[in-house]
Amino acid sequence: MLLDKTVSVGAVVAEQFRAAEVFNFYGIDFCCAGERTLEEAASEHQIELDVLLNALSNVLENEAGQGGVGLLDFKAWSLELLVDYVIKYHHRRIREVGPKTLVLLEKVCEVHGEDHPELHDVRRLYESSLNELTLHLQKEERILFPFIYQIAQAYEAQTPMPHAPFGTVENPINMMMHEHDQEGERMRQISEITGKYSAPENACNSYRQVMRELHAFETHLHEHIHIENNIIFPRAIHLEKGGRL
Repeated sequence: MLLDKTVSVGAVVAEQFRAAEVFNFYGIDFCCAGERTLEEAASEHQIELDVLLNALSNVLENEAGQGGVGLLDFKAWSLELLVDYVIKYHHRRIREVGPKTLVLLEKVCEVHGEDHPELHDVRRLYESSLNELTLHLQKEERILFPFIYQIAQAYEAQTPMPHAPFGTVENPINMMMHEHDQEGERMRQISEITGKYSAPENACNSYRQVMRELHAFETHLHEHIHIENNIIFPRAIHLEKGGRL
């Protein structure tokens, strides 16, 4: 893709997910705030625009030279496949891994909470995130995603778009994106409290392990939100309005 200051952060990652490595390095949110242009993101994080563009160009060029081996080209996937992937991989991972990480975090709080009281704030934020995500996933799976499947099927069959009981697909999408912002902010707070998931030098293995688990949770959540905010949702809105792929 042609990189310039007007391209959005989300569009770059949608085109080539490896670009997320650059944004993560500079602390640029590519999922919840993916609508910002590269110029806006660079300015907000006090990065020279040319430095950011060069870093992204290097990543994209290297990936093109390697043929994209080992990466998932989400943008090339069908709408139905993208939704399937989010449900069967990301939603399942949150439900399976999330509670296990919370149990480990609670044990670490019991042992180290007196010397590191910030761990109690981390536990509170993470538990709140899991509770809210449980409701969020249910709303997506019971309301929004079934309608997106209908949109995709109508487009493939070239039949009229389904009637939305909630007016338009943009309405539940806006609600889901708002909730994405909330969970992204919660994980940002956890990252800040823990010094980007670092453990003290004298930390036990459980302390180090729970920091790794929390970091992995945030990484997967960013990919999850990116796929929805920057690929699935815009495509569903575009097709409902009669657009073509």
